[in-house]
Amino acid sequence: ILVCIYCMSKIILTACSSDFVCATASYNLGFFYYSGVVGLEQDLIIAKKFWLLSAAQYLDETNICDASPNELLKEINDYNPEPSEEMIKLRNLFISLITYENA
Repeated sequence: ILVCIYCMSKIILTACSSDFVCATASYNLGFFYYSGVVGLEQDLIIAKKFWLLSAAQYLDETNICDASPNELLKEINDYNPEPSEEMIKLRNLFISLITYENA
């Protein structure tokens, strides 16, 4: 697979941000694998890994990287208008985790 330099730099910068506890960066990595964009092949297992990490980071009150669940859901749906059943389950899991509120 041929990946452009711009795409690789975007992936590397996003991965570094994810390592520094940025929910949005972790979400983006999951999104890249979920959607099969920026030169990456679709891999729902890796997408799930990053979305679980993002959900944990997202619920941390000290996390300054955030986007609303509705914004993320819209982006996911816009880039994936015909998701498979497996994609729907993963998307719904992620969205449910970031909309969870402690009782």
